[in-house]
Amino acid sequence: MHSHRGSFDMKRILGLLVALAVMWWLWSGYATGLLLSFGLLSCLLVVWLSHRMQLTDHESIPLHRLHRIAFYWLWLAGQILKSNIQVTRQIITQDIHPATRKLPTTQQTDQGRVTYANSITLTPGTLSYEVESDVIHVHALHRSSFKDLAKGVMDSKVNNVEERN
Repeated sequence: MHSHRGSFDMKRILGLLVALAVMWWLWSGYATGLLLSFGLLSCLLVVWLSHRMQLTDHESIPLHRLHRIAFYWLWLAGQILKSNIQVTRQIITQDIHPATRKLPTTQQTDQGRVTYANSITLTPGTLSYEVESDVIHVHALHRSSFKDLAKGVMDSKVNNVEERN
């Protein structure tokens, strides 16, 4: 890892500050001067600490992947909505047939595998409960949930976000 002086990259640090400030404001919903000041101060503190801990490098703040991440989040939100409807229908009709499976994963990094496993868990009706280097153990409320996962669309979309270029 680089020394924190050598890895000082103003663009990344400003990107982190803007991202934190926007998320803080969106999640808090406050727009009074005092609270905005406290929010900005807390964001500045986090950015300063991140820089001191050498966490503001190319991998920690992947500005070069921001567009892919945004498109993935939008796609995942659609999958979550679709699964919510499916799980609601299964509960109302009492059509629940739990199953567990090991799903292959093609991600090359721990971060990619964790992103894939968390994406599965965020999708209603499925839960990742163990991650290995080449498989993820998944529990589903209905065995039909594995049909979409077996197609590998989510796996390939996570790989697209994870690409290094």
